Amino acid sequence: MPGTTNKDVPKKETAAEEFQTYKSSLPTQRLVTESGRVIHITAGKYITKDKEEIEYLNSLIKSGFSYISKGASITSEEADPMAALRAKIKAELLAEMQQEAPKLRDLGTDPKKRGINPASTATIEAVTAASKSGTAK
Repeated sequence: MPGTTNKDVPKKETAAEEFQTYKSSLPTQRLVTESGRVIHITAGKYITKDKEEIEYLNSLIKSGFSYISKGASITSEEADPMAALRAKIKAELLAEMQQEAPKLRDLGTDPKKRGINPASTATIEAVTAASKSGTAK
């Protein structure tokens, strides 16, 4: 669309999706559902949101298949390793910024550090009176 920017397009709020995790006692495993779908379990872990796969794996566990166990339900944010890394880095940066904030320049907000402001015309006489430079005695 001509004349539109990213600011003009409203952002869609997406709800977090639920995923079911499963753990396998074998490092890699291949299972075939009744409909012929192949489930590949790698690194002893499998994450899915497909209802057919969840029902199949739950029925295997109930029937006594000892190589698979049901894990926790997780959200899409928890399933995304980059989202977890971004959250960790953001928390570290915020903590570092809070530690560094007191070390920043004062910029005149601390009443203890306020002195005579020589740029003020009301106090310039006090500054010049206290100065011993430029006076010959």
